[in-house]
Amino acid sequence: MVILQLLFRVTNLFYIFNAVLQSIPSVRTTSNLASIIPLSVIGAFGIGKELVSEYKKWKNDKYLNQRKYDKIIDLELKETQVVRS
Repeated sequence: MVILQLLFRVTNLFYIFNAVLQSIPSVRTTSNLASIIPLSVIGAFGIGKELVSEYKKWKNDKYLNQRKYDKIIDLELKETQVVRS
């Protein structure tokens, strides 16, 4: 899913379009590597950015799940913690 989102960003579409054009021998102006390398680098940076973002979300979720919270039981506040089963 993340890779599909990365592919449809405007700048990435430009590199994909360029790579497709460069694969046609009659249109090719440079080598295949000249179009594949920039697309790969941008894709790798995008995936790395998403990995860092997901890791931060995971850490924050883990912290929030370990916090204690107040629960009203029989009109009294009782401090409890999420119990994992």
